[in-house]
Amino acid sequence: MKLKSVQTNFSYEVLIQKIESLAVNLNWKLKVKKSNYFLFVTNPKLTSGSWGEQITVLIKGSRVYVNSVCDLNKRTSIVSFGRNKKNELAILQNIK
Repeated sequence: MKLKSVQTNFSYEVLIQKIESLAVNLNWKLKVKKSNYFLFVTNPKLTSGSWGEQITVLIKGSRVYVNSVCDLNKRTSIVSFGRNKKNELAILQNIK
């Protein structure tokens, strides 16, 4: 799994709050939440051209790692139409 990362000066508590708030705003569904690990999925409309994405967020100290891929538990998608990149950037920009 290829992860993008960003260094942040936010406290752990603020990071958690920012990540959870962003997920609510973007209608991501929380599947797994551990102390330093989140797994979200999206459920786009059928007409969107996507089966959904799976977004992984890892927190290690002051560094946050992010990955978004086509949902591994759904039908295979050949292209994401930029959704995965958009998901990753949304998190990285929100916590910089």
